[in-house]
Amino acid sequence: MLFDHAGRFQLPIRLAGSAASRILNNARHGRVVALFDSSFYVETEDGFICVGNRNLEPCPLNLVTRAPSGMNWSASGMQLGQNVNISTNAINIGNRFTFPVSGMRNWSPAWVSSWRIVDLEYGLECFRKACENSAELDGLGFFPVTYSSPEQNYGTGGAAKGPIVVLREWLTSLIRNPDNNILLDLDAMKPLIGLGPGLTPSGDDLIGGVMLALNTVHEKKICRQLWQSIRRMIEEISNPISYAHLKAASQEGGNRNIHLCLAAILQGSPSAIHNCFPGISEVGHTSGWDIMAGAMIAFESWLEAQSAQVLS
Repeated sequence: MLFDHAGRFQLPIRLAGSAASRILNNARHGRVVALFDSSFYVETEDGFICVGNRNLEPCPLNLVTRAPSGMNWSASGMQLGQNVNISTNAINIGNRFTFPVSGMRNWSPAWVSSWRIVDLEYGLECFRKACENSAELDGLGFFPVTYSSPEQNYGTGGAAKGPIVVLREWLTSLIRNPDNNILLDLDAMKPLIGLGPGLTPSGDDLIGGVMLALNTVHEKKICRQLWQSIRRMIEEISNPISYAHLKAASQEGGNRNIHLCLAAILQGSPSAIHNCFPGISEVGHTSGWDIMAGAMIAFESWLEAQSAQVLS
């Protein structure tokens, strides 16, 4: 770890997500608004960015620095409310941290360009079976396995069941008839928004997973319709950082570990699906499993719509 002439930590940025890179180009000032052991969030006039250690996984909002994996930001002097100044050369925070951008590489998720329906069907079956044998499912992650609410999750799970049924029916109908003006029942969806604890609540993460999967199967128009339907309600009920992640999911993608799992499912690869499980668990406290629950809902709605079209 290097220090500059003023005694500040010199921590070069290694990777910048697509949204974070755009914000760096446009914003000049900000402040630290959320602080964790291995990462922190900066709010700028152009949006939010998340800055983390070298082991932070890439996602659209993330800046992955060369800070050691064991570095604790609070213990190193980072504080909530600190002013952030952004220049063409570096991000400077207070009088203790500078993050040079020279050598920074831009990151965006790799999308699967083509797939076979039979592989997607097989991939979903493999993922569900792998979930049944996993003891790691938290939050709303049990929905891909049972579509019911285990006793230990009766609060969050019970509140989510009704909105998920409404969301599945809306998705299937709209995928079958994309030109129809089918409106999402926002009153029925409201209990899902902001549902669960954490910076990105389980209900929000599930919606993010739905949008990621829709974009993965090239249903971008329906993804936009979903986002435009619920964005104001998320803005009013949830929190600004969760909103920023969902906005990114609707347009630019999500965490690299999630995209690897989506690709493994589309390709129907049991070994790749199994290898994705540790990475899913590393996405937030329950966020990875919540996101994958939403992705499963979208994939299955898409397949159900394809089957209905074949039969009609």
